[in-house]
Amino acid sequence: MSAFNLALKPKYSGSGFTLIELLIVISVMMVAISLVGPTTLKMVDKAKAQTEFINLQNQIKKISYNAFASASEYKIEFKGSQVKVYKNSLKLLAANFEYLSFNEQNIELNSRGYPYPEKLVVDFPARKETLNLFRLIEGTSGKVEH
Repeated sequence: MSAFNLALKPKYSGSGFTLIELLIVISVMMVAISLVGPTTLKMVDKAKAQTEFINLQNQIKKISYNAFASASEYKIEFKGSQVKVYKNSLKLLAANFEYLSFNEQNIELNSRGYPYPEKLVVDFPARKETLNLFRLIEGTSGKVEH
């Protein structure tokens, strides 16, 4: 038997991936992400807009309740993405929306908490919806008319 075994044994056993295979897999993954990514971002924006819309509805209900409880008249001004709330001509609140916008509209809530006019047009990023404020405040229907 020889003291020196000079037979070369390969260190690579062939159980891994080649660089080309890895590049192909990464490329396929990038194509899939580029197809799915924009749709996912749109869905996130829609969800944020819907959240803002729900918050708007809750605030209108709260203002209506306050008008009734205090027997005071309130006025809500909508313009662009800004909403301002007044009680007896005194500005109480101003809020800006990131995803919702409005045509110039004024809603007055009488001392019983009922709105005039009853409809509010809300502009979402891809559509317009009309909210029936009377139904919202009464709680008879939370539906939005399209």
